[in-house]
Amino acid sequence: MSMIVGYVQNNCLEEGLVLFNRMRKGLVEGNEFTLGSLVNACTKLRALHQGKWVHGYVIKNSIEFNSFLVTELLDMYVKCGDVRDAHSVFGELSVIDLVSRTAMIVGCTQCGHPSEAIKLFMDEEWDDILPNLVTASSVLSACGQLGNLDLVRSVHDLGIKLGLGDPTVRHTHTDMYAKCHAVRDARYIFEAVMVKDVITWNSIISGYSQVGSAYEAFELFHQMRSDSISPDAVTLVSVLSACASLSALGVSSSLHAFSVKGGLQSSSVYVGTALLNFYGKCGDVKSARIVFDGMVEQNRITWSAMIGGYEMQGDGSGSLALISDILKENLEPNEVIFTTILSACSQWGGLEVFQFDEPGL
Repeated sequence: MSMIVGYVQNNCLEEGLVLFNRMRKGLVEGNEFTLGSLVNACTKLRALHQGKWVHGYVIKNSIEFNSFLVTELLDMYVKCGDVRDAHSVFGELSVIDLVSRTAMIVGCTQCGHPSEAIKLFMDEEWDDILPNLVTASSVLSACGQLGNLDLVRSVHDLGIKLGLGDPTVRHTHTDMYAKCHAVRDARYIFEAVMVKDVITWNSIISGYSQVGSAYEAFELFHQMRSDSISPDAVTLVSVLSACASLSALGVSSSLHAFSVKGGLQSSSVYVGTALLNFYGKCGDVKSARIVFDGMVEQNRITWSAMIGGYEMQGDGSGSLALISDILKENLEPNEVIFTTILSACSQWGGLEVFQFDEPGL
């Protein structure tokens, strides 16, 4: 038993699962602590199927569900994205504490169920369980996903009353206010953060970009570099998106050079796509094509952006040639790319050349 726990604690996860399988074949039963460690191994491996098997083993052998085992099961389902089974485990808890409640809120937020996360947080049944930093950050993230500014402010006020002023939560505040388009509030909190990392800068730059304040976004980008913080792919995508709204070709060309020098264009499909969209909106299809041809990874979005760039500039032959390349690449078009293809073909002719066998398109 202790060997399995030791394997898991030392990150030898597969070995721990193999040893348990041997133990089981030898008719040696595990206890709740051993099984909790095995569930933890499944969580780290994101092995949902194996985790469910261990859960079934616990039920079949009538092993006691102590708080350690139940919390591990809840954590496993949450981190593997199975919110339904996580809810089932959560509902069976005899005592709900801060750890289990926070795990459930985090899971709902990360799996795209923000309303469920907020519902759990607001439930009066657990008013005596005060939130910690992780709880507050997750609830703020859920509010941001919903774009609910009133809730962001309510949770923010509660955090102040509870003394949850950790820099991590301040970063989340900046991001959530920005996502709710309350950039003045976001900027106020941003300026109050003493030590700003790349995540903090990205939050405020993205906020200005989302509300179309391109000059402010670009100014912050320069200030970020002046403060010796290295921009990453997220930074560049936000700034490029802002510049695209201005069609500021000179500005974006310098950002392009920066992305090449920093290796961000070749390493991030998102930076490449943002450059494509920018050059397309500025009417510089030649530069867009250079970016497109230089991308290590190309997906449906990049193909669609390049076709759209040709279409915006009235280059029918370029659009149709690229559509032909898509067919040669055996790239299955989704709805977005299919709509772009139809638009280009209807404008310039040639639709009869292409045949699509995708059902539902």
